[in-house]
Amino acid sequence: MLPQCRWNETQANGTEARWLEYNCLNRTTCHSGGTLTIDDNRSERLIPFGVIAGDVTYRGRRAVSLVERDESIPGRARGASVALLNDVSFRRGTIEIDVAGLPRAGADSSLRGFVGMAFHVSDDAAAFRAFYLRPTNGRAQDQLRRNHATQYIAMPGYPWQRLRREQPGVYESYPDLVAGEWTPMRIEVGDSTAMLFLTDLTSRR
Repeated sequence: MLPQCRWNETQANGTEARWLEYNCLNRTTCHSGGTLTIDDNRSERLIPFGVIAGDVTYRGRRAVSLVERDESIPGRARGASVALLNDVSFRRGTIEIDVAGLPRAGADSSLRGFVGMAFHVSDDAAAFRAFYLRPTNGRAQDQLRRNHATQYIAMPGYPWQRLRREQPGVYESYPDLVAGEWTPMRIEVGDSTAMLFLTDLTSRR
């Protein structure tokens, strides 16, 4: 069952990530009844599926880098490229995370630098819900491509291809994204809703 989704890029401002060519994660906060703040940014907190996790300093900030394993690329749609945060239980509430994504050097021009947040993930990472960004779409010359800069999916039953085909424009939208720059994400998860808020984007205009 798909939740209702709402997009908003103007509100104020762990870790599980989705479909990554290159991805840095920083400052994760999960709220579910109480508050859990994960700010040590250590890759040892993660259980990787199809990605290589490492501790880095990116744009002056301590972060976790996730680079997709080459062999996981054909299985991307099966949810292989995910890193799960260990020892955290989350059902509903608010997730806040800063992300930065861009394609690897020499990558095919069709790659988008996918980066995002998955939640309600099964132990084998085969089933999950996620919001993710396509950073290189954010300032593309083609307006249709810009309109596909953000995406909601619910795997395995509702990948982006099915959602775009059956409900075009409903589960993806346009924010102003710059590949490689930090983007704060806020996700509010309810029993039957999931809402994505992207913040601090007005300063890029």
